[in-house]
Amino acid sequence: MNNCKLFLLGLGLSCCTYIAAYADDIEMNTAKMQAMDKITGHVTEIDVPVGGLAYFGSFSILARKCVTRSPEEAPENTAFIDVVDNYQTDNPVNIFKGWMFSSTPAISPVEHPIYDVWLLQCYNSKNLDKRKLLTAEQLALRDELPMQRLEKVKINVGNIEDMTDVEVSEKIKTELADSESKENTVETEGGLSDEDFVSEGEEDGFSDTSSDTAANNE
Repeated sequence: MNNCKLFLLGLGLSCCTYIAAYADDIEMNTAKMQAMDKITGHVTEIDVPVGGLAYFGSFSILARKCVTRSPEEAPENTAFIDVVDNYQTDNPVNIFKGWMFSSTPAISPVEHPIYDVWLLQCYNSKNLDKRKLLTAEQLALRDELPMQRLEKVKINVGNIEDMTDVEVSEKIKTELADSESKENTVETEGGLSDEDFVSEGEEDGFSDTSSDTAANNE
């Protein structure tokens, strides 16, 4: 019984320590991010106000929250980022919505064939223009945008195989499946089936037996 009490007490202390660690996080009003054009290699820094928008290429970037640790803790910046692609078109899509960490950007990368963005720092900007912040209604409308999932699809060009990020529709998946099925059918038709191997084995066996019988008769 005493061991059980000690275990529960230790569990409670661990939970309190965990909550206290995150309670020390300091909320900031701006997320400093780095954006890159993968085609040109151009890299630039952009400031995204928390609750407001910033733009890069075809991206509309929203920082919903940005926090940093207290000076006593190990350096870390964490932000909840929302990225919409094709924001200027009639069909904008949300391609990323989640937490980013400045120390480990590879944990939650933005999957896109042309552009990339990642978190550098959370800080308080003295020149924050509150007129650029979205209203509750605008945030709700953004939440209604469809999510687009990007998958890696192998594209064969001659002897080169390239892994490209594309939006895979059900039609594309069906076409890929049909293509693989046809390739398997061609390989089967061009080679020998199991029955062919059996029949050849039987013929070889019959031929060997006949030769042995002729030799014995002589």
